[in-house]
Amino acid sequence: MDAIDDLRDAVQEQVSNLEAQVQALANALPDFDTSPFPLSRLRRELAEAKERDQIESIKAEVRQHISSINSLAAARTAKLREKIREEQEKLHLLIREGIPPWLKNMFDHSPLQDLLEKQRGDLASEYEALLTEISQLHQSSLGISQAILGSPTEILISTYEALHDLTRQSKKLTTRKESYQDRQEDFEAWRRISQTAASVDTEADNTARVYQNTEFVVALHQLWASLRQHFETHPLAFIGSYKAVSKEIEAQRQRIIQWLEGRREEFDLQRQSYQQLLASAHIRAELRVPFDSERPTESQATLMALVKDYLDRHFSALYADLKNSLQLIRYSIQVQGLELPQAEARTHVALESASRLREQIRIEVISDQRSMQENILKPLIALLEEEKKLEEEVQQAIQHRPAAGSELKMMKLLQSNGFGQEVDLRELIMRLIDQREGIVALDVLMRDLESLFQKNLVDISIRLSGSGR
Repeated sequence: MDAIDDLRDAVQEQVSNLEAQVQALANALPDFDTSPFPLSRLRRELAEAKERDQIESIKAEVRQHISSINSLAAARTAKLREKIREEQEKLHLLIREGIPPWLKNMFDHSPLQDLLEKQRGDLASEYEALLTEISQLHQSSLGISQAILGSPTEILISTYEALHDLTRQSKKLTTRKESYQDRQEDFEAWRRISQTAASVDTEADNTARVYQNTEFVVALHQLWASLRQHFETHPLAFIGSYKAVSKEIEAQRQRIIQWLEGRREEFDLQRQSYQQLLASAHIRAELRVPFDSERPTESQATLMALVKDYLDRHFSALYADLKNSLQLIRYSIQVQGLELPQAEARTHVALESASRLREQIRIEVISDQRSMQENILKPLIALLEEEKKLEEEVQQAIQHRPAAGSELKMMKLLQSNGFGQEVDLRELIMRLIDQREGIVALDVLMRDLESLFQKNLVDISIRLSGSGR
């Protein structure tokens, strides 16, 4: 009987051990199911057992439950360790990512660079400190699994607690890291604003340098000073104020654009004015000169050079016409015996005036529209009118004059169907011989031809004969 009681006590201790493990797992694991372990039944059956075989049967069942719980603990522990490794990998990935580019990269040079760099530097230092905490947590978690010892149940419970603690700390740090992403939009917006600020500052400097207008430089200096004061007064709210700052900078940019557009319009009005002035002198000109707001002096010089080119070409054509008129007048006087002394004198006067006018066609005169009108266009228009009158007088003087006497017969013969537009002198003599049936007086023939030539009724060309070529 004592042996049975000893066996019962031993099994009772095993049941208590099993109960302790089940209770510990139930307390530690929220999803642990206790129903597969009938502890109440085992205690009752053990208390009611009378025979050794009955107690041995209960003992075997208890061992089976202990084996089952150990297997379950080992399997769950393996899964928990895998989750620990996954959590460690997440931490390692966060460390490898480091500081994101939007926070790591410095701001480009601009009037706001130092203010923005102060904000970026402070935030980057905080981010670096956070990465250090993540790294420390990662390092401390690497030996967790190997440091946990004890029974399968104890290892499972400790592993679960370690995972729970690691996950909690990891989530806390990850949440802090993610909170920095809320600043990304602000910083990216500030990078665009910083670039715009640099561009506007450059445009203002160019306006001061090129046009000697410091209005925009002064306005921007005041804006930068105002932003610095705002930063010093509200350092924490500065980064979030990018929309308001962007509007202020854009307003300054639009002012500069509008002012430069005004200079473009002024240039276009000047270009159109020069085109109209040239048109008043009967000069058709296309003054297509683009305006370069960064190099207005070059645009102006190009326009003046183009106006001068049109004047030079028009003057050259006029001067050539006057020279041709003078040659024609001299020819008419000397060869055709026309009375054109006044026309010749007026042509000389016109050529002298043209020579004086040529000296006035200079950039410094053209650059002043009033001076150009008085010293170039008015004399040029007067010369054009004089040249036209001279041409009309000369053309009137050199019109065909009627043939007379023997010249009439000569003209009739030349106009007959027997001749084309040209006639050889030898052939003309032979035709006269046939008509008159006598000797042709060469001197009379040459006199008639000379007279017809002077009256502009015939043209005479001279060609070497075959033996003299």
